[in-house]
Amino acid sequence: MQSLHSLIRSLNKNQKITAREILMLYQQLSTLLTAGIPLVQCCQILLQGQDNLALSHMISSIKRQLEIGKNLSHAMQKYPHHFDEMSCQLIQIGEQTGSLDTSLKRIVQYKEQSLQLTNKIQQAIFYPMIVTSIALIITTIMILCVVPQFAELFQGLHTRIPAATMAIFALSSFLRSYGWVLLSIMLAAVFISWRNKKKIQFTLQLLLPHLPIINTITKKIILIYFSQNLTILLTAGVPIADALTLLTTCTHSFLSPLIRRVQLEVTTGKQLYQAMQTQRYFPVMMLQLIKTGEESGTLTFMLTKIAHFYQLEVDHFLYKLEQLLEPLIMVVLGALIGGLVIALYLPIFNLGTTI
Repeated sequence: MQSLHSLIRSLNKNQKITAREILMLYQQLSTLLTAGIPLVQCCQILLQGQDNLALSHMISSIKRQLEIGKNLSHAMQKYPHHFDEMSCQLIQIGEQTGSLDTSLKRIVQYKEQSLQLTNKIQQAIFYPMIVTSIALIITTIMILCVVPQFAELFQGLHTRIPAATMAIFALSSFLRSYGWVLLSIMLAAVFISWRNKKKIQFTLQLLLPHLPIINTITKKIILIYFSQNLTILLTAGVPIADALTLLTTCTHSFLSPLIRRVQLEVTTGKQLYQAMQTQRYFPVMMLQLIKTGEESGTLTFMLTKIAHFYQLEVDHFLYKLEQLLEPLIMVVLGALIGGLVIALYLPIFNLGTTI
């Protein structure tokens, strides 16, 4: 019994810690510090009533590091999968300036903005994926269970079977014979994709900006992340060159090499807008606003305006996409299932014509 309990605890320690839970951790820690509670005691409070044992184990480890005199930023750097370099840098700045609670609030803002944009994109594709999946399941059941019954029925009838119906019969026979092979391949592909999800995500981030139709909206999403993150770093007092260096580690994979080149230009003495202008990727309007911000000393304000502008455009695009996809998917799926039913009844129509 004890070994079973140990196994369950071991499995629970390997629970996934979600981005939402990390955001909640930052929010709670910021609130507790603002109330004047010492950092070690904050960790002790966070441990109470914690359901996710993996998160509890991580907080306990951070607490032990704090108790032996380590900084919070140093303790968090041991978990790079959950605490990115930008967050650790902001915490380090807060520790050095005595404004850790303010730094945590900035991290919460940065994480919330990122999660909100991600959730909007996921919501836009969730409904089409669910409807398509249900329709494919229904179609597969019809091909595997209903079509064979029609095939047996038509074997005893002396009527010409149309090519469309014969094609469906052939597909049904193939799936009944080799469906398990296709299923095994699909499951293997899903497993391999899951094991290599970071590499796949990295590859997709490099490919999406080059794909037709979606490249424009992908670019706007990239620019939103860039503007929001740079705003938070500059507001925290990070110099532009250092902020750009940090952004290369936590921004979109496609943009990282561009930012690296911009950072090199800035270190030579160029203004930010001049360095960005050499990359031929950033829109003219964005460059003009950044130039105005640098000249007037309102760069962070202008970056916020840029992020807001592109956010509105992305929201509008996602709304239009959702409005377009709903009827389009219904038409396509109706044609698919309706075509299947019509193909099955064509021999009966031919039989009636013959009689």
